[in-house]
Amino acid sequence: MDGYGALNLDSNPERYEHLRRLAVALVRQESQCTLTATGLVHELFLKASKGSSNVNSTNPGTSGDELLPYASRMMRQILIDRARRRVVRIKSERQATERTGDGHSSVRSDRASLMLVELDDAIDLLAKGMPENAELARLHLYDGISIEAAAEKLGISRATAFRKWDFSRTWLASKLNHQPVAR
Repeated sequence: MDGYGALNLDSNPERYEHLRRLAVALVRQESQCTLTATGLVHELFLKASKGSSNVNSTNPGTSGDELLPYASRMMRQILIDRARRRVVRIKSERQATERTGDGHSSVRSDRASLMLVELDDAIDLLAKGMPENAELARLHLYDGISIEAAAEKLGISRATAFRKWDFSRTWLASKLNHQPVAR
């Protein structure tokens, strides 16, 4: 089984409701999101039914404990992909406005989308040199897992996880032009 196809979401209505609650939380975090929580879960279902292998993490096992964080990450990836498309659209519209010499652009900067894309790119860059730090950051920032729970999941001590998080948070902030990263 590859990618989203491993989710097998159709078989469990309780899992759907749990995913919808996760989607509500994710959509609330994104100020520029035009997708509803239900729409986000449905987009996840569509990707699962197509067996898309366009994912950035390993496949989950079959237990609900592993599937729900995996689905949460995939929903976050859907939001990031949508933000990337918005940023590209905004940049191309801005370039078109500049070429016409119009002088007053009707295109407003979508800062929230840009910040989400920049954060995702910075975590990907961190992963190249420090994959465990990047995974800790993803678990904490994207999946909403506490540092203690992430330490347990990664098989590292609590103290090591906090040291890695402090370093990662500082490193990410430096890459994001010193904008604070959520704790």
